[in-house]
Amino acid sequence: DEISPSAVGGGGGGGSGGAARSLDLSTLAVITDGFSAGSIENAIKKTLTAQRRATLDVRPLESDEFITPLALEASGHQLAHANDTQRFREFTFKMCGVDDRRKQIASLMKGVDSGGGKGGKKKKK
Repeated sequence: DEISPSAVGGGGGGGSGGAARSLDLSTLAVITDGFSAGSIENAIKKTLTAQRRATLDVRPLESDEFITPLALEASGHQLAHANDTQRFREFTFKMCGVDDRRKQIASLMKGVDSGGGKGGKKKKK
């Protein structure tokens, strides 16, 4: 399912140029800054369905049509990014010993709260 350059306002083809007038490629370039090529490709495929391509002569392509698919791509990647960030944070804490220090502090604080300041150790009965 190749998309011809004339369908998106590019050169070539003997089209009327209607798509070129309504499709603001410079705005799309700014909006998609930071998106991977795969994300942009997915957004284009979601926008330019076979049914939509069939109506390009009647209703030219507009930049606004790409906004929702791009937003969906971004939201999906933000969720993945958040998970990656959390995993990186956990890894860093583990490697730097932050987790161990936090556990030691928590146990000391627990001992102070329940032991009345006697070192936190209780005798077994």
